[in-house]
Amino acid sequence: MEDGLEWPVPPENIPEWASREARQWKGLDDFDLLAKAEGACGKSVEIVKVRMPLSIWGLHVARGHRARIYINDLLPELWRRFAVF
Repeated sequence: MEDGLEWPVPPENIPEWASREARQWKGLDDFDLLAKAEGACGKSVEIVKVRMPLSIWGLHVARGHRARIYINDLLPELWRRFAVF
């Protein structure tokens, strides 16, 4: 790819369960997104944008009641939000 990132191949179809789940997250601002993620996992979540190798979209580290999600800051905003999940 020209930008060096490896974009996934779009699925042929999106399962109904995935569409239902996505509707719950669509249109949330960053604060509401974080609050919903914390409610879903039961941990205090921090999202950190950092520069990573192009082959890594993100990673998460969890310990006790805390979790940190590292997102590659080279990703476009749409893919950063996708990478959170």
